[in-house]
Amino acid sequence: MMLNPCYVFLANISNDQCIAFADSAVYQGMAVGLTRHFENLRYLLTQYTTYSADARANFTGPRDNFRTITTDNQRNNILNILRLPQAFEISSMQALYIKLAFRALLNDFRRGLNDDFNAKLTLRLALYIVLNIALILLYFVAWLPIVSRLNKNIWRTKSMLTMIPLNVVAKIRSVRVYLRKFISEKNITNY
Repeated sequence: MMLNPCYVFLANISNDQCIAFADSAVYQGMAVGLTRHFENLRYLLTQYTTYSADARANFTGPRDNFRTITTDNQRNNILNILRLPQAFEISSMQALYIKLAFRALLNDFRRGLNDDFNAKLTLRLALYIVLNIALILLYFVAWLPIVSRLNKNIWRTKSMLTMIPLNVVAKIRSVRVYLRKFISEKNITNY
């Protein structure tokens, strides 16, 4: 876009028109074309400032572009600024080249943004799959052995408790207090 952007405008403007426009400023690159565009804007602003400050100033532009529209010399000068070749060049530059360049840049931006999003989506999906595999491995390597060890300890404790006779358990005061408290809290009734 910086060097010879005419290929971007080929759908709307012929290559010869692009090369010939503004003394081939656009053909040399948008940096040169935009610089010339802002120079033209500055020139028109200077002309406007000059004519609006001095009512008796004479029009300094080409006389073949000058038209007498009103009887007021200052108003004629200000209105005729828009008939200068620089004003027509500004209008063409804005309507054709800048507008098309921004559309092309916007399309490139959208395309790049979509590509970036798709690449990151693929990366996130791959990361999600790796995380799930890691969780499954962690489940089999760490969690299952811990649970089986706890289960084994619980069964060993239950087995040891079943080996103690009930009349011995009933004689132990702390066990009796605990069982009464447990039964009263849970409201366990006999069947």
